[in-house]
Amino acid sequence: MHQARYIYLSVSLLLPSAVLAAEPGMTAEQFYKFAALLMTNTSAHDKVIAHCTTRGLQSVDQATRLEASKLNGISAEVAIRESCRRLVKGIAAGQITYTTYREWMDAGPFGTIKLPDYK
Repeated sequence: MHQARYIYLSVSLLLPSAVLAAEPGMTAEQFYKFAALLMTNTSAHDKVIAHCTTRGLQSVDQATRLEASKLNGISAEVAIRESCRRLVKGIAAGQITYTTYREWMDAGPFGTIKLPDYK
């Protein structure tokens, strides 16, 4: 079975965390540059969400997609897209910090974090 970090969203979505990382292993400097771009360029959000979704779908195998679908009661594509949207909106709102990002990356293969819906 595909080993990946999972992320818990307030609507109980469970996903591989690699799906959502803008660039796995970002330094604080890279993260905050990315965040500044999101905060000042709201017109780019849809493109970043689409890119994140595409990368997320490419990063998970069929077994992981099926597992995510079973756990969430929705397709993996819908769950990944929603998670990407929440991540982008949370970073753009200044609510997801580098500390939260590192906690997520350092959580281990099945670590979880809460990712509320930042609209």
